[in-house]
Amino acid sequence: MTGERAQQQPQRRADLAALDARSRRIVEAARDCFAEMGFEETTMVRIAEHAGVGVATVYRRFGTKSALVRYALMAESQRVGIIVAEAVQRSAGPVSALAEMFSAFVSEAKAPRLLTGSLRVSSAAGELTRFLTGDEFIEQGRALVAAADLSSRCFPTGLNSR
Repeated sequence: MTGERAQQQPQRRADLAALDARSRRIVEAARDCFAEMGFEETTMVRIAEHAGVGVATVYRRFGTKSALVRYALMAESQRVGIIVAEAVQRSAGPVSALAEMFSAFVSEAKAPRLLTGSLRVSSAAGELTRFLTGDEFIEQGRALVAAADLSSRCFPTGLNSR
């Protein structure tokens, strides 16, 4: 891997936000293609077409389709997290916040667009498992709770002061 490619292929969740607009567009296109067609049927050419870039750009920035899976999972996690956080922000109180959060998550989980459904039955299932059980996913969940101030909205004052 060249030094340039290493710089363009961040490894941590925080790096997803640091991607430039073109790389982010590629990740979004990959997520959409994986969700619509499945991992096996999605080609790098299709991702490039969907992103409006050349296939060489996709390879140069991400290397392989498998490498794009992790970024697509991060983007999907952020997308669902935002939907859940917005539902909580609309709530009237702690019980309502939990109900809204659960309802929003269930609604997304049953939607055909959810990326994890198509990856679960593909050769990318191992990457899905590593992502969902990894520290970065857990940290992203903690960041969501902090950003949405879920702990103070969902729990009485005495319970979240550890």
